[in-house]
Amino acid sequence: GILSGWKSLHGLARASWIGFSLFRYNIALMLISAVALVVGSIVTLSSGLFFYHVTGLAPGEILYTHPPYDSLDPNITDYIVVIAMAKNESRYLDEWVSHQQSIGVDHIVLYDDNPSGSNSVSMQKQLRKYVESGYIEIHDATQWDNKSFVLASGITIQQRLYHPFLQPFFFDKQQKMLIEQWRRYQKLSQNRHVWLGQLDIDEMYNPKSDSLRTMLRRARSLGGRSVRVVKQEFGPNGHRAPPKGNVRTNYITCEKSGEQHTGFSLASAITGMASGCPHIYVTSSIAADALRGTHECNHWKGEDLPGEIRNGVYYAPRDEITLHHYQTKSFEECSSRQRVPHPDGKVVTRHCGSVKYTECDSSILRHVPEMERNGLSASSCSNPKFRRETLKRAEEGRISFCLKADDPVVEACLDHPGLRVRADKVPL
Repeated sequence: GILSGWKSLHGLARASWIGFSLFRYNIALMLISAVALVVGSIVTLSSGLFFYHVTGLAPGEILYTHPPYDSLDPNITDYIVVIAMAKNESRYLDEWVSHQQSIGVDHIVLYDDNPSGSNSVSMQKQLRKYVESGYIEIHDATQWDNKSFVLASGITIQQRLYHPFLQPFFFDKQQKMLIEQWRRYQKLSQNRHVWLGQLDIDEMYNPKSDSLRTMLRRARSLGGRSVRVVKQEFGPNGHRAPPKGNVRTNYITCEKSGEQHTGFSLASAITGMASGCPHIYVTSSIAADALRGTHECNHWKGEDLPGEIRNGVYYAPRDEITLHHYQTKSFEECSSRQRVPHPDGKVVTRHCGSVKYTECDSSILRHVPEMERNGLSASSCSNPKFRRETLKRAEEGRISFCLKADDPVVEACLDHPGLRVRADKVPL
């Protein structure tokens, strides 16, 4: 009886030990699986496979071969493409296109955002000579009106029918445009380095020391996969109504230092886009961009990194290249565009009477034909007397505008310490 009881206890203990061992192995297996899942997710996100395989972005294109980013093979050229969306910009479109040509842009992809039946001049008709030569191609952007896209997939919903918390998972039509062209140019960049850049029609690059192509080639030779360029806003320059002549000559007063940026990215290095960042591509991963925090989508972080590369991003120095943003133009034009919604549906107020335009910069005139400069030159603002008179005239025009402005715009004028405006527009 004792022997039988001992065998029973021994069997029970053995079974318990086996059970405990299996439990331990299961726990260990679960931990290993969890670690593998986390590591795998990080690798997937950081390699761009998240965009390729989860969002449906060109899944086969990862197999394409592209030239090394830092290749200096003279047989492999740098090809520059600018992508833009235009709406009611016929007045400035010709100058904008001419400027892209003058700085060395090889091809322009335009999306016409003017609805059919509008009073705007037909973009196809206005730019016919460029279209026929193949320099410009024009697509319809109105097909995406009032729509949002689930990341880069083809799934669409009516704009703003989702909670703001879900915003990071939706793209607007401006990003849809960029994703569409990225897919296309990835297939066309095996034998050349294709640089993709996104601009608005009120934005113009200003290469200062070298050509745009030379700057991009140098950035690539250093290991850069994308280039960030600081964006400087230019003000009304004292013009109440649209003046005659071109934008680059008429508007030379600007903010002292830009707070935002845009740039170019190598099509073969792009892995996707971040929601809410319509001006730049991601060339590492959405996870790396979110966690790294060194080059957020809109805010310029290159002040302390001029000419350096961080995580594949080349921060172009201000004396090498800047982006001129002619957002306001004349006071009348600025006022007429108050509270005009962006493609993502958000409404942005333009500060027409802002006092931040305290600098004079005429350097972009080196890209303007001499006969169109109105007697100015790229070095005009280097003359102290000219600079002083230009800023004085701009401030006088600003104050005159503020005293006569309608109430919605007057608030932007109140940031001047020497000017306070009553309801009857009389200065205190």
